[in-house]
Amino acid sequence: MRRRTYVPLLLVAAPGIIALGFGSPAGAAGSDNGVAQQTGTQIVTAASAATSGATSFTYSGTTQQGSQTYKLRMSVSTSGNGQGTITMGGQPIRLVKVGNTVYFSSTKAFWTKNEGQAAAQLIGNRWLSAPVTDKDFADIVSLLDAQQVAGQFSDTSGTTFTKGKTGTVNGQSVIAVTGKDTSGGGGGTVYVATTGKPYIVRITANGTSLNFSNYNKPVNPTVPANPIDISKLGNTATTTTTG
Repeated sequence: MRRRTYVPLLLVAAPGIIALGFGSPAGAAGSDNGVAQQTGTQIVTAASAATSGATSFTYSGTTQQGSQTYKLRMSVSTSGNGQGTITMGGQPIRLVKVGNTVYFSSTKAFWTKNEGQAAAQLIGNRWLSAPVTDKDFADIVSLLDAQQVAGQFSDTSGTTFTKGKTGTVNGQSVIAVTGKDTSGGGGGTVYVATTGKPYIVRITANGTSLNFSNYNKPVNPTVPANPIDISKLGNTATTTTTG
């Protein structure tokens, strides 16, 4: 078994989760922030700026890719550190990013099902580590980086926004704005807080529904104990499996 054979299995849920083209409560309640009186584009622009300006937040929900539904919960910060879990096929993949290293682990059952007994025996429930510069893990790193997540909503070009109704999402007063790709592609809806700062509270698009919460709350992941350096795993695996 070589390290590159199972990397795509860990990344399969990552692409497209947050690339939506443009949400528990968004933050402390406050007075009316006035966004409900703005145009759809202005609301999305204000929401993008507010979310990008937060020091941290959590996003959680589900995404559908093909016939598979993935659950995820990620807590990210502008420090670059983050942590979370993606659940696929009933098995959790735990993710941690601290400094310039990303860590991930799953269960022995996950490795057995997806890579066979040899991989499961070698890795088990242990953590693997890789540098954030490893291009094979770019999608995982993006899920754990607040700036990259918030940046998904900053470009409003090529999208027509239609302001919808006000309502409540997870106890937070919001206004819905629906975006439609002018080139005929997909679209989605963003729910923006109408009190306090105009944070993004929820997004729905293309089989994905995510809630945004815990704005500006500390995110302090710890480095897992005794991780396996993935750059050395190929040689270790080869030695183990060939005897």
